[in-house]
Amino acid sequence: EALQKLVSSLLGIVWTNVHVENQSKAKSLDLFCQALQERMETLEYHLKDRSKQLSNCRHAYFLEITHLRNQLYIKNQSD
Repeated sequence: EALQKLVSSLLGIVWTNVHVENQSKAKSLDLFCQALQERMETLEYHLKDRSKQLSNCRHAYFLEITHLRNQLYIKNQSD
């Protein structure tokens, strides 16, 4: 995030001080970069969501295995 802020500020300085020859190409590149950034943010959100779901599944699996192990232990104790 710090690197992204640094790059954004440096690019902002460059774009304000350097005149671009092809304005339409520069605008299309800017829009393309914005679209990529939005796509990355969406992917990061989905990755966090999937990681949370995986963590919940692992926890549920742990609880189920522990429960089954306890049942086997109780059954072996009664035999």
